[in-house]
Amino acid sequence: MIPDLVLALADKFAARDAVRRIKDKFIQEGFAKGVAAGVMGWTEQEVAANLMNRVTDFRIKDLEDPGGLLTKVTILKLAEAQENYAVWVGFQFSSPKNLKWKKEMGAIGFKVLVDYGYHSGEDPEILFEYDFIDKLAWVLRPTTNSILEHGTTASK
Repeated sequence: MIPDLVLALADKFAARDAVRRIKDKFIQEGFAKGVAAGVMGWTEQEVAANLMNRVTDFRIKDLEDPGGLLTKVTILKLAEAQENYAVWVGFQFSSPKNLKWKKEMGAIGFKVLVDYGYHSGEDPEILFEYDFIDKLAWVLRPTTNSILEHGTTASK
C-alpha cells in the first residue's frame, strides 16, 4: 500500500511539473508572438485571425507527464489557452508603444533574421502571415522573455 501511495504522489507531482512546463513554454511563445505582431503594426483582427489557436500535436511533443495523468487533449487545451492569452497580453503590451520603440524592436529582430539567412522576399504581404511573425517572435524571445521576467518579478 505504501509503494502505491508513493507512486501516486510522484505521479501527481510529475503532472504538476508538466503543467508548469506547458504554461511557461506557451506563455513565453505567445507573448513573443503578440509583441511581434504589435511591432509589425498588426490590428486586433489580424491577430485574432492569424495567431490564435495555433497549437499543434508537434508543438506539445515531449510535454506530457511521466505518469500519464494529463491526456493529450488536456495538454492541447492548456497550451492553447495559455498561448492565446499570452498573445493578447503581448499584443496589448506592444501595440500602444511609440514608433521609435517598435522600430528598435523590429531592427533587433530583422538583424537576427538576416544573420540566420532569412529572406522575406519583396512581397510585403509576407509580414502579415503567421510564419513570419512566428520567426520574428522566435528571434525576439530573449528580449520578450526578459520583459516577462521583469513583469513577473515586479508584481511579486
